Amino acid sequence: MLENLEDIILFASVAHKNQMMMDPEVPYLTHLISVASNVLEAYHNGEEKFNLDYALKLAILHDTIEDTEVTYDILEQRYGKDIAMGVLALSKNDNLPYNMQLEDSIERIKKAPREVAIVKLSDRIYNLMIKPEKWSKEKWDNYLKESEYMLNEIGIANKYLEDKLQERISRNRTNTSR
Repeated sequence: MLENLEDIILFASVAHKNQMMMDPEVPYLTHLISVASNVLEAYHNGEEKFNLDYALKLAILHDTIEDTEVTYDILEQRYGKDIAMGVLALSKNDNLPYNMQLEDSIERIKKAPREVAIVKLSDRIYNLMIKPEKWSKEKWDNYLKESEYMLNEIGIANKYLEDKLQERISRNRTNTSR
């Protein structure tokens, strides 16, 4: 189990080497490890077990197609079709208008193995940790609405993460309404 995880972490850290998270400004690898940490929490705290090996690999690689020069073909050649397909399902289709990208992504996630949805929920939980300072209230409110849509569509993939995401959305709604 967890075969190649060290290689995957190194691969992702090189792919994202020049990227930083917005708020706080930390290396992007911090985000990837945090998403993987949420996956681990769900595995150990939830009653429903899932393929942890697959989910952790997806968590570390989930933004490579969307945010780096890494392609589907590179991932497939290096880590296999299952990993490449999972990462592709987690990637927005930039050829679509922005207002259709989330719905398209959610539909692809729903057709993928449950671990893909688990990674998406874990990613959103991390992203709702801190409102980026540069975001307007309107942009943040829209992000919270998108999070609610995501929760309604794929939250069923894991009860622990569903509850954690609901709590994070509620807390942010309370904090931004003041």
